[in-house]
Order: sequence, then C-alpha cells, then structure tokens
Amino acid sequence: MPNLFVIAGPNGAGKSTSAPELLTGARRVDEFVNADVIASERGVSDIEAGRITLRRLAELAKEGRDMAFETTLASQLLLPRIRAMQQTGYLFHLVFFWIPDADLAVQRVAARVRSGGHAIPEEVIRRRYERGLVNFFNAYAPAADSWILVDNTGRPPPRRIAWRNVGDRIYVGDNPAWTKLSARYMKPHVEEQKARLAPERAFTSEDLIDAIDRAVRAALARHKALGQSVVVWRDGKVVWLTPEEIEL
Repeated sequence: MPNLFVIAGPNGAGKSTSAPELLTGARRVDEFVNADVIASERGVSDIEAGRITLRRLAELAKEGRDMAFETTLASQLLLPRIRAMQQTGYLFHLVFFWIPDADLAVQRVAARVRSGGHAIPEEVIRRRYERGLVNFFNAYAPAADSWILVDNTGRPPPRRIAWRNVGDRIYVGDNPAWTKLSARYMKPHVEEQKARLAPERAFTSEDLIDAIDRAVRAALARHKALGQSVVVWRDGKVVWLTPEEIEL
C-alpha cells in the first residue's frame, strides 16, 4: 500500500525541522512537498504555492508513490483529497506536533524571523493554533489510518501524548495532557475511521518518536553551534534559552 504522511501542527511547532529526519529515518518517502519551500524557491505567493502543492500531490498519487506534506490543519479543505487517496489504496499517517500555548508559537516564529525565516502575522498564528487542534481531533485524526500526537515543547525527548497504529486502538502516553486536550477540543460523538488491516511492514509510533527525537536533538545542536537562542515552554511560560543554556 502506498503511504501519505501529513506532518501537522501550529506554526513554530517544529514541523519543518523534524520532517527530513522523520521521513528518512522512520520511513523513506519518494517526495516531501513543502509549500514554504515552493514559495521561496519560485518566488510565488503562499496561495499559488498551495495550488502548486496540490497539483504535485495529485501527480504523485496518480503514480502511487509514497509522499508527505506539512500543514497547520487550520482548514478541512485537504480532507476530501485525502479521503479520495484512501479510496485508491493509500494509508494516511498523521503526525501532529503539539505545543501548549499559542504564545509559544508566536515567539518561535519571532525567533525564526531573527534567523532569516519568513514572518507570519500574530493573529494568523493564534487562529491557526486553535483551528488546527479542533480539526485534528474532529476531522483528520478520525480519518487517519494511524496518528501520533507529540508534545514538542523543546526539551528532548519529545513525548507521545497519544497514538494509534494502523489496525490498532488508541493508546495514551500522557493521560493528563490527553484528558485536557480532548475535553477542550474534541466534539461529542466523533467516530474514528474503521481500522484497516496493517501491512506486514507497517511502521509504528515507536519508529516515529525515535526519528522525532533525533530531529529535535539535531536542531538544538545546530542552534547551539550557530549561537542562536531557542524558545521553549518551562513551568507554564515561554522561555528564551541562550545558546549556552541549551541542553542536548
């Protein structure tokens, strides 16, 4: 079965940082389609980059190739396309990077801008933060063949809050976080997709979390070597760590 990997989470959650290691260390994919890279390399608007991304995903799907892309899940526009791919035999794997507050997302984007990255308006970051979680719980996770919800606040190793492997039930690794998040964002009577049989060589959440851990540690080491600060969540608040304070 071909595989579709969706790397999701709010702005600043670590999607782009973790994706390369995740998609080579856990399961090699044929292509990672990144709208941000398309916009930067081709000099087009975000809207046009989104259109190009969708066209490329359609081309890869016709060829039955493994693929991945990243998104904030701020809308449900991708869901019909994903469901259509599942109907042709694709397995849909969802990785959601959670951070505990929109303030952390705002500050991480600010840190990225300081390092030459692209800016995003604060109101957009905050809106995407809330909508992404609502859509994760009520639209995308229920439709996924496998999913993992990862706490990526910045201190390795990242924690699995909850997950579901292909053909299996939901497991909870951090009950307080899962209870709080599901109570806030999950609507009543949300139905999970009927589990499909797992292929013989289906990967698991353990494969993914190991790859995410390597990616997070590599990113922290890179920031430390470059003399760049990082933004983490400590004791209920946003904290900027100097390069000297970064622990590997």
